[in-house]
Amino acid sequence: MDGSTEDLLTNLSLGVKIAYGIIAGLGIVGNSLVIYVLTHMVRSRKGNANILIVNQSIVDLATSILLVLCFLTPEPSLPSSPIAARFLCSIWNSKYLFWATIISSTFNLVCLTLERYFAIVYPFKYRSCTLFKWPKSLMLAILPVVVGYLYQAYFPAMHVVKDGKCVVNQFASRVAQIVYAIVILLVTYLVPLAIMTFAYIRIYVVLKTQSIGNITGEASHSTDATGNQPHNPNDTNEKALRNIIKTLLLVYLLFGLCWAPNEVFYFYFNISGNQHINETVYNITICLAFFNMCANPFIYTFKYRRFQEGLQRAMPCLGRLIRVYNTNLSGTQEGKATHVSSPSV
Repeated sequence: MDGSTEDLLTNLSLGVKIAYGIIAGLGIVGNSLVIYVLTHMVRSRKGNANILIVNQSIVDLATSILLVLCFLTPEPSLPSSPIAARFLCSIWNSKYLFWATIISSTFNLVCLTLERYFAIVYPFKYRSCTLFKWPKSLMLAILPVVVGYLYQAYFPAMHVVKDGKCVVNQFASRVAQIVYAIVILLVTYLVPLAIMTFAYIRIYVVLKTQSIGNITGEASHSTDATGNQPHNPNDTNEKALRNIIKTLLLVYLLFGLCWAPNEVFYFYFNISGNQHINETVYNITICLAFFNMCANPFIYTFKYRRFQEGLQRAMPCLGRLIRVYNTNLSGTQEGKATHVSSPSV
């Protein structure tokens, strides 16, 4: 991020401040609810996927709080001490903490996807790997945050104190700015998106193969005395597995959609050398990107069964609404399935 975009994020209009406030408020309330429900109201709290989903919500909660502190509160003036002024400029006024937490959120989503990938595609290696066993599995939650803050460490170095003000260093050359733009696009968007896309394609293939095998096995399964097939306890586990995969797939798709406009806009801005950007378009892209930090709780509410069960215990009134929603959705799907399978007259 250079001087032009930095100015747009510092001198915010009232409308943009209101939008940031709404996004931050939804992020704080929604992610706090997810953390409380998944740590207090669900039976299985130590599952790796559950740990990483909680960690995703913790990171998004921190990002929502930092959005308020960094963009909606007055920027502190630099102290007279050169060392203190340099520290305040590099760490706080540069918005380093905010952007590093944003990157940590992206890396945690990649980590969450890869955890499910290894669990489904390589189940035997997954079970034998000590990294995926409690309490070492907590490292899965710490790693994305450490990597995110280390990667973003270049950001404080770009901000320096000149004439008593915190400013952004200009690029040494156009080539340096273009290389910077390519690296940012690759590391923060294209590479994570490619990894998650590959993982979900492989997961889909494996689950599809397992489904065909289960259907074949059920067709040849003997029936009990009543003429019905005995209950398979693996069916419940398979449904739970597919439910969490569908939930995470929606989270991944939302990440891709929310960040695409801003990533493309910022990349074009850096490689074009055009110092005059459309403020309205830029604000729309950045608001859409920030929206990603508060959207996941809505996905968990309407899609993630484990979260729904915990939410029903924590908030019975809301739980009843969710049950009605699921019942209506199931009825609609069953009606469509019956319509498709019924013979034509």
